[in-house]
Amino acid sequence: MKQATKAAPWKKEEVKRLQQELQHFNIIGIADMTSMPSPQLQKLRSTLKDSVKISMTKTRLLTLAIDNLTGKIPGIEELKKHLHGMPALVLTNDNPFKLAKILNKNKSTAPAKPGQLAPYDIFVPAGPTPFSPGPVIGELGSLGIKATIQEGKVTIKEDTLAAKEGEEISAGLATMLTKLSIEPMEIGINLLATLEKGTIYSKSILSIDETVYLNNLKLAARRSFNLTLAIAYPTKQAIKLLLNKAALNADSLANSRNILTSKTAGKQLTKAEREAKTLAHALQGYEAQEPQSFEAPEKKEEQPQKESPQQQETRQPNEQQRQENVSAQQLPEQTKSKENHDQSPEQADKKFKEEERVAQDVLKKLQDKKINKPRWAL
Repeated sequence: MKQATKAAPWKKEEVKRLQQELQHFNIIGIADMTSMPSPQLQKLRSTLKDSVKISMTKTRLLTLAIDNLTGKIPGIEELKKHLHGMPALVLTNDNPFKLAKILNKNKSTAPAKPGQLAPYDIFVPAGPTPFSPGPVIGELGSLGIKATIQEGKVTIKEDTLAAKEGEEISAGLATMLTKLSIEPMEIGINLLATLEKGTIYSKSILSIDETVYLNNLKLAARRSFNLTLAIAYPTKQAIKLLLNKAALNADSLANSRNILTSKTAGKQLTKAEREAKTLAHALQGYEAQEPQSFEAPEKKEEQPQKESPQQQETRQPNEQQRQENVSAQQLPEQTKSKENHDQSPEQADKKFKEEERVAQDVLKKLQDKKINKPRWAL
């Protein structure tokens, strides 16, 4: 029968101390101190002593302290998944993002050493290298890095994942990364996860770039603002622009449909006045024009010319013939006048009425024709 071994008293005291510290702080962080040199750790402790407590211990003892507090602190058992390397407790009452920011500011880079674990996915970027053609192409190929020769230099064809987060860095990869001036290791406290009120914040969440995060917030705010304008959804930020847009649309509609409002009345009256002037100008061409008077050209008095004896002999027979023609024309008129004189009063009255009726008909036709005639043709 196997006897149960008793734990050393110092171990019990250490577990008890850890439990007390875990219950005393609101934020519980788990960190890996593998790449943290002792002098820098002491300096960092001195800098953060007023706000952050760093407590290092063995993984087994920290696991026992977490197990003893399971059920007492919500979610604390999830921290055991993040115990890697040389674990340490990072305790504070500030928010976890502020803690991560403080620790990241106190980090510095360093070349990788064989056997170290990759703190994150290590990529070798595409592009030219300082190497001349030679065995280095084979060394890159053995590490899965495709390379070629361009302009007399070794050039990496594409971005290549050299080591995944948590993988052990080989001696060959460590040497090549150093040659390529890639320093993946971070000297400082590697915060792996934090616990706040039952919520676990992993390293990927804690290492958010504040500038990128702030730009994303601005972009989201701008897009939401544009959406409210597009769908006419009233908000505190968009209500003024929506009202201005509605007022402009209303004015545009009133102007296009000739609707009188307090804002469009002036424009409508100006438009009507302008159209009236245009119409009046167009009608001027159709108004009656005053008849133009044409004066006959003045005739110059011709001075009588002296006739020759031959012209006098010719003119005398012509003058006698003209007088005979005038006498012949006057004879029928005298005969007609005599006939009218011989008519009876009844016949003369009847003839007068007939002539009067004909004259009235002619006058009426002339008046009707004048009335129906267009004004512009007058």
